[in-house]
Amino acid sequence: MARLQLNKLEKVYGGGFKAVHGIDLDVADGEFMVLVGPSGCAKSTTLRMIAGLEEVTGGEIRIGERIVNALPPGKREIAMVFQNYALYPHMKVRSNLAFGLKLAHVPKAQIAAAVDEVARILEIEPLLDRLPKQLSGGQAQRVALGRALIKKPEVFLFDEPLSNLDAKLRASMRVRITQLHKRLKAEGMSSTVVYVTHDQTEAMTMGDRICVMKDGHIMQVATPKELYDRPANLFVAGFIGSPEMNVIDGQIAGSNFHLGDQSVALDGRLLGRLNQAPDRAAFGIRPQHLKLTSAPGGLSARLRSVEFMGHEVYLHAQLNGHDITTVAGSAEYDAMNRADDRITLSPDLGQAHIFDRDSGANVSLPLAG
Repeated sequence: MARLQLNKLEKVYGGGFKAVHGIDLDVADGEFMVLVGPSGCAKSTTLRMIAGLEEVTGGEIRIGERIVNALPPGKREIAMVFQNYALYPHMKVRSNLAFGLKLAHVPKAQIAAAVDEVARILEIEPLLDRLPKQLSGGQAQRVALGRALIKKPEVFLFDEPLSNLDAKLRASMRVRITQLHKRLKAEGMSSTVVYVTHDQTEAMTMGDRICVMKDGHIMQVATPKELYDRPANLFVAGFIGSPEMNVIDGQIAGSNFHLGDQSVALDGRLLGRLNQAPDRAAFGIRPQHLKLTSAPGGLSARLRSVEFMGHEVYLHAQLNGHDITTVAGSAEYDAMNRADDRITLSPDLGQAHIFDRDSGANVSLPLAG
């Protein structure tokens, strides 16, 4: 088990392109840290530098008490699980699991015991005498996990390991991996994890904390709940959450936020958190916190389309030239008066945010201290 620290980590490619911009990240011993962001944000590049597969241009990587920048991958006490499983096709599952220990000249009896233990933990005992081509995607992924687990590394690295699986299998594998992490941690075994994904659902359901990246910069590091409830900026607000947060441009005047010819009275729940009134402001509210209402004083929007999701519906509307979404229960939607295409919405101001449109910063978060 080990703490992982990235200090001012940089990656510059030939030609001067800077992919990673001096990032700092501290992953606690036994923590499950997820790196998430859109394609091209350098999350996989960061993971590959941790693994020793990419050269570090600047800064340092520390695993436990060691700075590992100059160490080859095999000396870093890490194990990596790839997107494509990377199993040896000519070897049966048993040999795939044992291969790394054989290279390390571990005694045969010890290797056999380790293979049996890992197979039991991952419930792959019936697969030990199969070739990789005889495995389903989920089975192959469990074997890849086993090959990492058997090394008993200090840090596990996962590079989009579920992206090749169908939606149902991805969901079950998410649960299996997080349960495995908790089990290893409870048993005092190696359990520090850095997991890369572009899928925010994976990030939100798996991570103890999440590091949101954009263009080689860290936008915010926080728990899933904090990212959802207290996004630090417009990028995080838009990237985390499904459907994504509604963001509507307007102006603050006194205690009101003006959205064209409509306005929202910023009561004490929001005004008490506002630490500045930017010249160009944006009002942010999640679809779940923008409720249908028949009461006077709500925001009037034009309903454009409806998505039926089973127990709830997504209502897509337009407000002051902005596309917005609200979520309603199916029964609530069925009871709506749909004589025309207008709906009235009431925002929960205790859950709303104000952003500085120029800097992107959330200016409605309480100041530290």
